Amino acid sequence: MMYKIEEKPSFDEQTIRIRAVEFDHRHRNQRPPPPKTFSMLANSVLVRRILVMVLFAASLLGLPLVLPPLGPPPLIFLLVPVAIMAGLIFLAVMPPQQLPNDLINSI
Repeated sequence: MMYKIEEKPSFDEQTIRIRAVEFDHRHRNQRPPPPKTFSMLANSVLVRRILVMVLFAASLLGLPLVLPPLGPPPLIFLLVPVAIMAGLIFLAVMPPQQLPNDLINSI
C-alpha cells in the first residue's frame, strides 16, 4: 500500500489575493446580524444604578424635612472658599510677567 504524500500549497501573493476575493464573495451576500434590542429590564446593572440614583435623589428631598435644623458652620469653613476665590480673582487680573529679551529673541 503506497501512501501519497501531499505537497503543501505554496502561498504566493496571487494565491492569497484569489482566496481573499473568494472569501469576500462568499461572505458578501450574507445578512448582517440583527441589531441588538435595548431591554432595560434585561440589564440588571443599569436598573440597579438607576434605582440608586432615584433613592439618593429622594433622600436629598426628604431628609431635610425630617432631620432637625443644623446650626451655622464654623467661620473658617465659610472663609476658605472666599479666600480661594479671592486668590483666583487676584491671579486673573494680575498683569502678565514680561519674558526676558534673550528668551524672546531665541524663539
